Amino acid sequence: MQFVPGDHFFMRRFDLPAGTEAGEVAGFVALRLEELSPFPLDQLHSGYLRSADGTAVFVYAAYRRRLPAGQAESWNAAPFVLPDFAPALTLRFPASTVVLMRSAASLTALYFDVDRDLPVRAAARALPPEADGETFAAVRRAVLGLVQAGPAREVQFEVAGPPQQRAQGLTFPLTGESRAEDCREVVIATGDCWTMDVRDPEFVAAQRKRLGVDLLFWRVVQGAVAAMLLLVLGEMLVLAGSGYSAWLQRRFDARQPDVLALEDKNALTLNLRQFRERALHPFEMFRVLGRGRPATLYFTEARLDGFKMEISGEASNMAEFNSYMAALRAMPELDGPPDEGSPKVQGTITVFKIVVKFKPGVFAVAQQASTP
Repeated sequence: MQFVPGDHFFMRRFDLPAGTEAGEVAGFVALRLEELSPFPLDQLHSGYLRSADGTAVFVYAAYRRRLPAGQAESWNAAPFVLPDFAPALTLRFPASTVVLMRSAASLTALYFDVDRDLPVRAAARALPPEADGETFAAVRRAVLGLVQAGPAREVQFEVAGPPQQRAQGLTFPLTGESRAEDCREVVIATGDCWTMDVRDPEFVAAQRKRLGVDLLFWRVVQGAVAAMLLLVLGEMLVLAGSGYSAWLQRRFDARQPDVLALEDKNALTLNLRQFRERALHPFEMFRVLGRGRPATLYFTEARLDGFKMEISGEASNMAEFNSYMAALRAMPELDGPPDEGSPKVQGTITVFKIVVKFKPGVFAVAQQASTP
């Protein structure tokens, strides 16, 4: 596990539209980041955590050049790379509470409403490891002022040690400095750890796929070893009696359905791998569509259907829209010219809806060999 100082990130909580599925949250986050960030998405390290009830999402992002030189190169060997405030995001309190999450290099304030998932406001500032009491007090006042804590209860936490891998996910021990009863363990589900990971989305997807295949293979091996041990034990018992040959033949015949079932599972694993390698890449699609896009032309909605994407948006004028359409026609990733529909001029803006189709296979899944 590797933590990134929280002061590198800007953070925001969003309410999700009603009916948003878990698989649609990544696209929602990408659109919100594109609207908020002055930098392209491929220049950001970002992640998100969806609330337990699926009604909100907490998003954070850091500009790549703000990170110390060479830091990202050390991430490939880590199972997960998370912000240092990540263990506190899943906390929940019966009263309005401000959590001060202190790490070796930063201090983060997270404001929680009563019995509500995810912080509603957050701020972080750098904090030197050797900071004296006066420096800490100044940084504390700064972050509390940014989250407008008011009369809310204040709790300070630190991660007390490395996380433990358990069946339900990663368990982080937190130590509270204000009261002994504030010490607790926080569990982050493995699936949430993947969405919170700030490394490149393609790398995270490749890591997740590889670890999933490894886990499936390990379980198959465990099952095979257990079956072999049972078989050896049975054979030893039969050797002590009579009719060993007949029994062995019966066991052989009885194991044939298991062998066929194992072959079917192996074929299913291969099919799943092939399906993942053919999976679409909406982040790559948005990067392609961002080339040539004027600064004041915005996307307001995007719908993906196979290799076809329908995009609604607004431009400041018709000339700007025509310029962008010319850029789309010149993109080699598209399968034919885009369908530009009938743009409409409403007041001072041009409202449009276009449909583009990407060529199958234009986005190859990056195969990155690295040690988890």
